[in-house]
Amino acid sequence: MQCTEKYERAAEVPRRNRRRKYVIDPAFQLKYAGTIAVSVFFISSIIGSILYGVLHHQARLRVLNPAPQETEVATVVLLFGLVFAAVAAAGVGAWSVITTHRMCGPIYLFERWLAEVAQGRLPKLRALREKDEFKEFHQTFANAIGALVSRKEAELAVFEELLRLVKAASSGDVLARRRALDSLAVQVETLHREASAVLGVQSDGGPEAPARGRPEEAPAVSCA
Repeated sequence: MQCTEKYERAAEVPRRNRRRKYVIDPAFQLKYAGTIAVSVFFISSIIGSILYGVLHHQARLRVLNPAPQETEVATVVLLFGLVFAAVAAAGVGAWSVITTHRMCGPIYLFERWLAEVAQGRLPKLRALREKDEFKEFHQTFANAIGALVSRKEAELAVFEELLRLVKAASSGDVLARRRALDSLAVQVETLHREASAVLGVQSDGGPEAPARGRPEEAPAVSCA
């Protein structure tokens, strides 16, 4: 419970520790910032060029025909602006859907895998698609899961050894039982120390293994 409350408190970011550096991942952030900036510049250039051509054409017509044509010019500019805005919005919307799909897909997988880890299960990872984002994070996540698998395999080997020692402590002579119990205490103490290191808590070292004496000094062990 104490460790859980510690991690919950750590989730609350103090005001003095809030990020002030906005470019954290330059490759990722500048990629999309540059794409948006270039798209806006390109669209604005097209709008400006076409509007300039329309107004220039209308100006030439007014020179040839001095009659008032303000209403016609305003109508042409308004219709052009509305049509181009609709086309640009549709294009940007389609681009946004495709782009966010490359982000939301990996995020969905990460959330599902983290949920499995929270349930105590190790997820089976799969590769991302060719154009998906967060490939570096995926590799880091895969390395973390691989480390967890290695740790679990090591823990399984330790538990198998503990099981063997428990069985040895329940049979044999007094000296064999004492040695098995000593080894069992050492293994448990090692597990306790490793768990304390992972949780970041102070380890009291656990119960020390009893000193090994001579066979005739070893107390009787009841394994009934």
